[in-house]
Amino acid sequence: TDRAEEALALTTELVKDHADSYHAWAAHGMSLYFAGKSTEGAAAMEKSLELQPGRPAGLTNLASIYLNLDKPDDARANAEKALQVEPGYYRAWLLLARVEEYANEYEKALVDVDKAAAIQKDNADILAARARVLLELNRDNEGDTTARQAYELEPGNATASRVYGLCRLRLKDYAQAAKLLQESVQSAPKAWESHLN
Repeated sequence: TDRAEEALALTTELVKDHADSYHAWAAHGMSLYFAGKSTEGAAAMEKSLELQPGRPAGLTNLASIYLNLDKPDDARANAEKALQVEPGYYRAWLLLARVEEYANEYEKALVDVDKAAAIQKDNADILAARARVLLELNRDNEGDTTARQAYELEPGNATASRVYGLCRLRLKDYAQAAKLLQESVQSAPKAWESHLN
């Protein structure tokens, strides 16, 4: 998108001016990732972590990029490193759950999503992740209830809209599913900004 390219241009200048800054490299890594340049994004995130090893946000963002690159073992290792540094970092628990979903380890994923929920209450991303896992476990009604909670908590959240739409689709509520899935597409361009932490 234009915003992703604009962010990439800004962070490219930022790392030129602040080559020794963890934050500059971390922002650049995520900008590359959201511009569709995951391999380069991973390299920039690695550089940020060379400057400041053990940053839970950096490790978790790197794990997310590795999962996108179809490297689940690297993703799991970085999420686990983040949790060793900060066991209460809910984003790392969510990322670890995504890795487990990727490996079809849905029961483990549910446990880790619930760990994130115990740390961070009333979070639409956590509720949406829980609903997604429940769908995979064929617990459709519970997934639908949880997805609705995520959606009502944060109606503009692209992930909450998408997961709730998938739940409605599974329950054959096609009109509501179509509305929610359309909302998720319209909200998606804003979603990348939440990862620049």
